[in-house]
Amino acid sequence: MLKLQSLFTRFALSCTKWLLRRSCRRRKHLYQIADLYHRIGRLTLRQKALEQKLSTHLERKHTMTNFPADHFKPRFSLGRLLITSGAQEAFSDQEVLLAISRHQRSDWGIVCKEDRLLNDKALQTGGRLHSAYRYHGVKLWIITEGDRSATTILLPNEY
Repeated sequence: MLKLQSLFTRFALSCTKWLLRRSCRRRKHLYQIADLYHRIGRLTLRQKALEQKLSTHLERKHTMTNFPADHFKPRFSLGRLLITSGAQEAFSDQEVLLAISRHQRSDWGIVCKEDRLLNDKALQTGGRLHSAYRYHGVKLWIITEGDRSATTILLPNEY
């Protein structure tokens, strides 16, 4: 970006010098060059803003200290883990582990508000828990039984 900017700047300066040596007929070209300078200035401001955002993002570095102490603590026992063949074929091990981790931390995924409230209540009273996640356009369900004896990972059409 800087090379392109300096190239534009040099070009604009040389055009300006050339036009200043010419007659007044070329005034409209001077306005075009002034517009070019203005655009270069806007590009420079955008570049500086992007560089500043990048530097603040790099300084912040998403560390574990940004989360509450109990954020990664499991909220309930999963019991025996079961996965259907369709879910195992559709998702990688990392995606399944991420979904299980989210489910166990009470991140219910893409369920509706009513299901979220039911899950929160079931977490306290010992009811059945259901969460849903979407990875690369395919939905994944995780269901934990009320007695916490088993957790099943499945596709919605396998229910």
